[in-house]
Amino acid sequence: MSADQLLTYLSWLMFIIIFVVVTAQAIRRPNRAHLDIALLFAAPVLIIAIAIGTLLGVFSSTGVAAYLASSALLSLPYLLVRLVDDIIVAALWVRRSI
Repeated sequence: MSADQLLTYLSWLMFIIIFVVVTAQAIRRPNRAHLDIALLFAAPVLIIAIAIGTLLGVFSSTGVAAYLASSALLSLPYLLVRLVDDIIVAALWVRRSI
């Protein structure tokens, strides 16, 4: 295993741990901000799960899994704007442009 692979797997592990923690927080205290944080971390974890499944041969690199991963990637700016809107009131043109 190279250092590059090790760093990749460690960053994947950190995303998964953060997702589990924020999801538990969203279940304990269900409000919109906690839900938006959980959704923001759910998209990268979905991409990571598809990447792991592709490495293990569960999914093919083309097909539904690839479309799902690209959709999760494209949803990240929208989820980030939702989270920012919970913290501060974003301008109406910013919310509508995403």
